[in-house]
Amino acid sequence: MQKILLVMLLLILSSCAIAVNDKNIVTVKLNNKMYEIIAKDTIDMMEKYITPSTSNLIVYSKQNAFLNNLEQHFRIAGYSIFVTPKEEIILKESDYVFSYVLDMIDKSKVEKNIIQTLRYTFSINKNSCSKLYKVNNGSELLFKSDWVCLGE
Repeated sequence: MQKILLVMLLLILSSCAIAVNDKNIVTVKLNNKMYEIIAKDTIDMMEKYITPSTSNLIVYSKQNAFLNNLEQHFRIAGYSIFVTPKEEIILKESDYVFSYVLDMIDKSKVEKNIIQTLRYTFSINKNSCSKLYKVNNGSELLFKSDWVCLGE
């Protein structure tokens, strides 16, 4: 009996170790082409797949936290984020769907008095939620709205 319990415990521990080392597999629609990619983290994904010429990006993932970090890194990198038209998003059940239309902010051309509006949206299980940001000079956050969600 003890041997059986020991074997079961070892199996559980080994499966936990494998889960910790799993990379995040995400489905990406990038400039109208679908890709299934493996990303170690959001910065890894941005370095490999996102360029200033990227205009449309839709990311599907099971991991909400991964996509939340991706959105934060886009803003830090100077991308303004707008809502992707809803008809372009193919909803998958149980997937978190974060959709972006990307527009690079040239920080050197932004005057201090200009306010840039950023809109961030995601859809999950046919609910669409948006959050609005306003930034001054491409970096200072002046305003952050609450989530607004519309169900179908």
